[in-house]
Amino acid sequence: MGIIFSKEIRAFFNSSIAFATIAFFMIFIGICVWVYPNYNILDSGYAELTFFFKISPYIFCFLIPSISMGMISEENKSGTMEILLTSPISIQKMILGKYLAIISIITSILVISLVYVVTIYFISFPEGNIDLAGICGSYIGLFLLSCTFAAIGIFSSSCTNAQITSFVLGATICIFSYYSFELCSILQSFNRFSFYIQQLGIKFHYDAISKGLINVKDVIYFLSVSGFFLFLTEDKIRKMQTK
Repeated sequence: MGIIFSKEIRAFFNSSIAFATIAFFMIFIGICVWVYPNYNILDSGYAELTFFFKISPYIFCFLIPSISMGMISEENKSGTMEILLTSPISIQKMILGKYLAIISIITSILVISLVYVVTIYFISFPEGNIDLAGICGSYIGLFLLSCTFAAIGIFSSSCTNAQITSFVLGATICIFSYYSFELCSILQSFNRFSFYIQQLGIKFHYDAISKGLINVKDVIYFLSVSGFFLFLTEDKIRKMQTK
């Protein structure tokens, strides 16, 4: 598993895509936090990162599939998947190694984004007058959401040999699982069951954790969805093995 993990990390950071991905995220978020009209910190007058945590899940719907799109699809395309399947490494360890690599890459991006937290900490008046508990909760929610999107991304990558197809499929599933249940809940025909429908979607649980309240059921939800897509990935690869 460690070999697979280090291989994927090196492959990502040895390419120009890694720095372009990180730069895009930081610049886009920087524009939203400091420049975007009516929502930026300077206009609002509040030392908070609410807009950052609202917009990040939508960015991650595309960012994480772009990172994970070649994890398995490229192995299928190049023929190296057959070598991996006949190696002493089990399918579970191979998937876990690739999955942890994606999570590590996203975590590094989240760590870099802490520069915004440090900045508002020092520009707030009085200095340090920010809701650190809420920010910590939002980061935990964003991390758990990233883990779920990473599982979706690696599953999408196992479904095809084409990276672009993997990206489109992954982004579609991420968007659907994040926001579609919220949209369905506001339809009049589902009004009676709106609260229960919302709970099926990622957004409901992400919003709950972002308030700074870490509920066990929300954590279990993210772990369950992540585990489900990792299971689907394993099942998909096993079917490749039997062909």
